[in-house]
Amino acid sequence: MTANEWATVGDEICCLPRQHYTSSRLLPVSQGRTNEWIGSLFHRLEEESLLFEAEHPEDEGAKRNQKQMGHGGHLNGPPSLTGPPRTSAVATYACLPLSLPPEPWLAANIRPHRLELLSGTFPRILLPQLQSTIQFTPGITASEYAQRRSNLASKLPKNGVAILAAADVKYRSGVVFYDYHQESNFFYLTGFNEPEAVAIIAKSATHDDHIFHLFVRPKSPKDEQWEGSRSGTQAALDVFNADESGDINGIERHLYQIVGDASEVYTDALPSNPSTSAFARLFSSRPSSVTDSLSRILEKAKVTPLKSIMNDLRNIKSDAEIANMRKAGRASGRAFTEAMRQAWTLEKDLTAYLEYMFKRKGCETSAYVPVVAGGKNASQIHYVRNDDVLVDGHLVLADAGGEYGNYITDITRTWPIEPIFNSPQEDLYNAVLSTQRTCISLCRASAANSLDKIHQIAEKTLRDSLVGLGFDMSGKVCHTSTLGDPRTTPSD
Repeated sequence: MTANEWATVGDEICCLPRQHYTSSRLLPVSQGRTNEWIGSLFHRLEEESLLFEAEHPEDEGAKRNQKQMGHGGHLNGPPSLTGPPRTSAVATYACLPLSLPPEPWLAANIRPHRLELLSGTFPRILLPQLQSTIQFTPGITASEYAQRRSNLASKLPKNGVAILAAADVKYRSGVVFYDYHQESNFFYLTGFNEPEAVAIIAKSATHDDHIFHLFVRPKSPKDEQWEGSRSGTQAALDVFNADESGDINGIERHLYQIVGDASEVYTDALPSNPSTSAFARLFSSRPSSVTDSLSRILEKAKVTPLKSIMNDLRNIKSDAEIANMRKAGRASGRAFTEAMRQAWTLEKDLTAYLEYMFKRKGCETSAYVPVVAGGKNASQIHYVRNDDVLVDGHLVLADAGGEYGNYITDITRTWPIEPIFNSPQEDLYNAVLSTQRTCISLCRASAANSLDKIHQIAEKTLRDSLVGLGFDMSGKVCHTSTLGDPRTTPSD
């Protein structure tokens, strides 16, 4: 391994303090083999001069240096290459790549001096050789998250404030909860994937800078024993790169000042609608005087919906986002291909197979509740019972997709339950296939088509194909609309 393979300058560096690798607080005695691997790693790093000195984080000069490094604590180059620390004000760090085979190891850059606080929450940070495929922000670096927040701040007026709330935990029955899924815009700006959190981007009144506040649940050994590890307020600063963090339970007193001083508040989480507002529900169990005071503060402020700004920001995808979308699409497409190669007798079996294969091929979960409909069930747009028998001679329609890094796929395919199409099925299949290929050919920048225009072309092409097959296409029999479809709301 060469020095160039280990050390990449800029956003792809993750700096880890040497002394923390050997701390018993991080690595239990039972992980002796891990300690041995880490010792070997540092020996190799020393041989290749990839250890460097930096001032201790508690030193004021080091704090200023970290600010100059930028969000995430990544370096623009090591200040010096040398051996063990000589004084208490100096610590030795290792430059580790964020791309270890076979997958990227960790996509967020972490301020190194706080790793001892994160070991319980993010053990994969310390064990890349054992858990190299685990990530908590797949493919997206901390610097990209920071850039997204800067892009949002640039759209705000001077002294403007944007407020976003994390999604709630949804309960199926009693204390039985559904898989957690973060609110998309909140995740897009923070990379934070826990409930009961609020992000605030406050633009300066005098220049284009902004302050990123992140209020989260505090660390709690008792609660974490039941619910799993929490990031906590310190990780909000050191991992998720907030400028200011705080306990979500004490957010009211901070909001009074932040919102009270704002020229305009941008949010889609108004407390006036507790049934739909995650932001409001944070206060639903608090004394009514607190909720009333918060409502009065927002009522006095100029409040504007945030959704349109976020939609504009997210219309153009970064290279990293496109890579995530391609991975989700590739994994989902291969899952469909594998499913088509097999014989199925029950809708539920095909459903289970697709959901398994999405994960097996690399996705994190299913993007939505799939539709697996045999025969006439396929005429129901959102048929999700998926519990019928698949009959030979019929077709089966599968509308499903996987999700990766909060980016989703939505694929619909129809194929014969028996190995081959009969003649009418083949004619209809080719009509749809021809329409699809026409539309895909128009999905390029040089064609200058909007999605609405392509949708209209799809209707006309399909209508013409069906007329050619002898169908009566008078009236609006082929007219379609996405109105009322909950899956057409802006998302990834």
